[in-house]
Amino acid sequence: MLSGSIKSTLPFSHKDWYFEFVGHDTPKAQLVKDIELKMVQRVFSSGRHTQVDYITADQLAMAILLSDDVITRSEELYCKVETTGYSSGMMVVDWRGAMKKTHNVKLVLDINFEKYKNILAGAVI
Repeated sequence: MLSGSIKSTLPFSHKDWYFEFVGHDTPKAQLVKDIELKMVQRVFSSGRHTQVDYITADQLAMAILLSDDVITRSEELYCKVETTGYSSGMMVVDWRGAMKKTHNVKLVLDINFEKYKNILAGAVI
């Protein structure tokens, strides 16, 4: 099982990389622009692009599946998703092994962002 990264965002404050990423004249780049248009317009028109990050959890999961050398640090742990109570839907990570269960998740803790950005760029070309 694969879990997302603790940090799966890229800063909008460096907007040149985002516009380069979606700026290719390809159907794939156009699809990304169409999907994200309203969100990107809202972020930039509000002036919040210096405070908000581009959340890329789904893209990161795919990049890791395609090229696991993107991962620079990970840990195998036991995790479960709460199904009842106030924390229903939240993932519980057994960081200390207190549950004494077999590891079922490779939790990605850090990635090589340059490699990741190259994978993103290659996906829309």
